[in-house]
Amino acid sequence: MNQVFKRGVSLITVLMFMLVATIAATATFKWLNSEGRSSAARMMRNEARQAAVAGITTARTWMTYHGNETGAIIRQFKGNGHKPVHMNNVLGTNLEGDNQSFDVWLVGAETEKSPYVVKILSTGRSRNGTKHSEVAIMKVTGLYQVKVPEKKVSISFDRAFFGKSTGITGSDSLESAIINGDFGEQNNVPVVTNPLMITGNFSFQGTSVFGNDLYIGGNFNNRGGLYIGNVDTVKTSDK
Repeated sequence: MNQVFKRGVSLITVLMFMLVATIAATATFKWLNSEGRSSAARMMRNEARQAAVAGITTARTWMTYHGNETGAIIRQFKGNGHKPVHMNNVLGTNLEGDNQSFDVWLVGAETEKSPYVVKILSTGRSRNGTKHSEVAIMKVTGLYQVKVPEKKVSISFDRAFFGKSTGITGSDSLESAIINGDFGEQNNVPVVTNPLMITGNFSFQGTSVFGNDLYIGGNFNNRGGLYIGNVDTVKTSDK
């Protein structure tokens, strides 16, 4: 009877040890499997993050060497109701790997003062489709807003010429002129039928005729006759 009892106890003890060992082995397997999945998930998230960072780097490098295009994208963003602008078409995919990719968007722009500030959103994808997004705030210099004039500006300029007085002779006849500098005795003064403007000194010999106003910015020296405009003489009879 005692031997039978001892054998039963030993069998129960062995079965309990086997049960404990089975439970421990199952728990260890599940833990290892879970750790493996967690490691794979972390690796995929890291791949997605690296792809997103690569998109930010690509955008920063591209904007550094493409100022005109960057200004055009900012204008498109502001002129289209501040809707995000997809930049992949201009950035290219040189930094993308076989199993990684990114999408870069311009999502914000502050152009009230210089330097401009832009916000870039980059979403990276790993080989299994895991996504990760990064946002970068960048200052952009060297961009200027240029406004095209709404109306064509026309300047009314009725002067005969604007410049130096070299080459003018007394036999010349000018409608009007602006002499940018001095007009001296070495020049024979021509007949000028409309206003004459001299920014410097004016001196001459002989007779000179000006049909209208004369403007002199410097000193005036006259050694001859000077006639400006028309002089009307009215003779009245004695009463």
